[in-house]
Amino acid sequence: MVQTVSVLLAILCSGGLFCVDYIKEGSRAMAEDRYDVAYMMYEKAAKQGNPDAYYNIGGMFFNGQGFKKDYDVALKWFLKGSKAGHARSSFMAANMYENATGGVEQSYDKALGLYELSAEQGLKRSYCNLGRMYAEGWGVEKDLEKAADLLLMAAKEKEKNKYCQAVWHKFKLDMYMN
Repeated sequence: MVQTVSVLLAILCSGGLFCVDYIKEGSRAMAEDRYDVAYMMYEKAAKQGNPDAYYNIGGMFFNGQGFKKDYDVALKWFLKGSKAGHARSSFMAANMYENATGGVEQSYDKALGLYELSAEQGLKRSYCNLGRMYAEGWGVEKDLEKAADLLLMAAKEKEKNKYCQAVWHKFKLDMYMN
């Protein structure tokens, strides 16, 4: 009987009937600074395997929204999101490793791998961070030509942000234009 009810609910939910969009409800609660409700909604979505929920919960711990800032817990959620294919989760975890955020052990190797994964998962701004790592020689052999290529990839994807431009100018990468 329980299995029949579960199957029926799954069918109704897949059709959009009688379902709660936990991410949407959590985001609404976040906008109203109701962090306890947001966490409860995101947690329900996380239990359903929703990668956005992993990222959002990580963000709550990272930013201290509803909790004391806890970078170790945030990193765990971001890594869980990364494993589930969530590009922004991969990016945040990479950034935490690169910058040793909140006492997280700095690891350029882990940062590089996660930025690469984030780029593969579709987050184009990751190319800026990868370009910086190659330009600085962080976790890789310094390679200005590769750095220029990565920054150009970001530009082709309309990711023309100040960070990318600052890296470009700092390392005078104009000479690597094809």
